Amino acid sequence: MSIPLTAGVVLSGAMFGDNLSIISDTTIAATRSQGCEMKDKFKENVRIAIPAALVAIVIFAFNSSATQLPETGPIEWFKSCLILPFLFWLFRV
Repeated sequence: MSIPLTAGVVLSGAMFGDNLSIISDTTIAATRSQGCEMKDKFKENVRIAIPAALVAIVIFAFNSSATQLPETGPIEWFKSCLILPFLFWLFRV
């Protein structure tokens, strides 16, 4: 797959998941600020997201082609170790 097509697949999948998520921060903010129930927002989003997802699937199905994986090189262990301080800070080990 081409890089733009791959980006389109990832972004459209993320948007689809966000639109149909009940526990999303955007869903909670939208329902509280508009004074509606989550089930009402979910029903409305289904009406919007499902047709868009079907169109995206058709577009992606007819624009994709088989690709070969790029060659991989040896692991550069020194560069891999440079991330350790960030991991220690992130997880505070």
